[in-house]
Amino acid sequence: MPEISKFFGIIVSLYWRDHNPPHIHFTYGEYECSISVIDRVVDGKAPSKVIAKVNEWMDF
Repeated sequence: MPEISKFFGIIVSLYWRDHNPPHIHFTYGEYECSISVIDRVVDGKAPSKVIAKVNEWMDF
């Protein structure tokens, strides 16, 4: 999966032709999640601080 960003040990990835709804994937150590771009629904588990950092990155 192509990496589009790395910060604080978080790796953000994106598939060009992935399924709907639009979302990004991120990993942090052993955690793997995806988060919807539109409504920010998280699929998977990660520490709340990591999810907050990803949401902050998405707002940037």
